[in-house]
Amino acid sequence: MTGIPLGQHETNNLEFKQKDSLSQPESIGREIVGMLNSAGGEIWIGIKEQDGTAASLDPINDPESARKSLRDYLADVLEPAPQGDEVKIDVERDPDGRHVLRISALPSEDRKPYALLKKSGRHFFIRSDDRLRPMSREEIAKQFQSRNPAQNAPDSAVPALRKERDALQKSEGIYWIGLQPQPPEALNIQDVDIHRYLQDATLSGNRPHGWNFMSPYEEPELRSGKLVFGAKVGRTITIHENGHLSLKIDIDGLKHGRKERDIYPFALVEYPVALFRLASCLYRSKSGTVLADAALIGIQEWTLRPYSPRSIHFQYPLHPAQSWTESRDMVWEQPLVFQKREIFEEPDWCGFRLIRPIYEAFGYSEDKIPMEFDHTNRRLIISDN
Repeated sequence: MTGIPLGQHETNNLEFKQKDSLSQPESIGREIVGMLNSAGGEIWIGIKEQDGTAASLDPINDPESARKSLRDYLADVLEPAPQGDEVKIDVERDPDGRHVLRISALPSEDRKPYALLKKSGRHFFIRSDDRLRPMSREEIAKQFQSRNPAQNAPDSAVPALRKERDALQKSEGIYWIGLQPQPPEALNIQDVDIHRYLQDATLSGNRPHGWNFMSPYEEPELRSGKLVFGAKVGRTITIHENGHLSLKIDIDGLKHGRKERDIYPFALVEYPVALFRLASCLYRSKSGTVLADAALIGIQEWTLRPYSPRSIHFQYPLHPAQSWTESRDMVWEQPLVFQKREIFEEPDWCGFRLIRPIYEAFGYSEDKIPMEFDHTNRRLIISDN
């Protein structure tokens, strides 16, 4: 399809949404999944519809930023993760200089069914005429049966991350983050440069006194096939010879001051960023992917306040902070998948994507994540003042 489709009617492969849908991207994700599980199609963001017909533009002010944010969101919630041209997001411009987004969904038959990942599990939808509906069990089973058998083979990295996380769920309280490159990345754990990265935070772009696991006062400990650092102080980073990185923080290390069971936002967001920055220094190959998983073990009844600790909304809140009450632990069904190039080019933003589901689990939208995440430069910038 070429040109902005004003005057056209919604069909099985055409959907219109206003720009405010960008603030609730789950609704967009549902539509994409529905089209991927049928014959594909296009979703236009920034178009007002009337009785199913594209009536007028609802232009997007910063379309490139909106495109990147939506792209990152979809990369985290679509399963299987989009490949190639399966999901493309383009900025379209009308003759008056107004911008909208066009999302193209082109399914691969041997990768169906597609699902939307949420805290409650996988959700399967399909497009029927101009409407969206949940898939039946029979429809889901039929699409799974038609997959290429190679697509159903479990990735060895997923069980490895899951096994580590499940073992930690016997602990009293841990903030855990695991990274596993695919294919594995061979690391020489006796390399003195790796030791220097652990002892000097600035070498990987981290703050010397920030919320990270580096310290000039600790010595790395060589064990069978891995290097362990920081175990004595409750911030343990383990570097494996196959490139697997594991960070474990005692849950009390997320507190700041004397307030009990209150997660300090800077601690929550800076630890994963520090790990991704380290990964960007340790990994050498730019091809392949990295699986990333996180868990908050023993977090029940803990509270997370929105916004930056340096903001007026944090210091003088208008509403009570949200607490996690659903279960003892906060875990996710599937790890996130990152392209290696993303970790080299935007390690901080990889950390942002890992943090976003935690805020969502507490009931917050991403604008409640500390403003120190610069959305323009896609970096975390926390001053030492």
